[in-house]
Amino acid sequence: MIIKEFIKRALFYISVPCCVLCRDRLDYDDNGLCKACLVNYKAHKERNCSRCSKKLQECLCPTKFLRDHSVKRQIKLFRYMKNEDAEAGKHLIFSLKRDNREDVLEFLSSELASAVSNNIDLTDPEKFIFTNVPRRSVAILELGFDHTEELAKLTAQKLGIQYKSMLISRSKRAQKEMMGEERLTNVNFDYKPRLDINL
Repeated sequence: MIIKEFIKRALFYISVPCCVLCRDRLDYDDNGLCKACLVNYKAHKERNCSRCSKKLQECLCPTKFLRDHSVKRQIKLFRYMKNEDAEAGKHLIFSLKRDNREDVLEFLSSELASAVSNNIDLTDPEKFIFTNVPRRSVAILELGFDHTEELAKLTAQKLGIQYKSMLISRSKRAQKEMMGEERLTNVNFDYKPRLDINL
């Protein structure tokens, strides 16, 4: 264990990662965000739900789109919005999608595991399965990884829940290339269940 920690520290100091938001160099105990930007992230996370008024991590209200598709509860970390308040969360997601940074994966999986365990009784973990909405196969070929699968696997491991891959992406276009109704239509035809699922 001591050797593993020594190697980890040595690799860190050889190529010190930068904060995903301000680009300052990180300290060894930082994950993705420097201490100043972590304050920004936590402040954004403290926002209240506009429907139930609870803090976002305590709120289970699904969006209208999810409600219309029979999703009854939605666990969330923060609002993904195009404004300066949401910059820290947005940059964490972008960094995970593009760079596959291990420290960002660690940070977001811990945040997600905390949000899940705070909202769901996990005393019987065998009742639950953790899965992910897969990345487009074109993006996996281009970048070499599926960030959603890696995030789901690590979060499931932290929660002691079984992970299963249950969906296959059929998407030809990235959601970011579309707007409004076109995005919703694309999602409706984007995925199909795996035929080899063994529940």
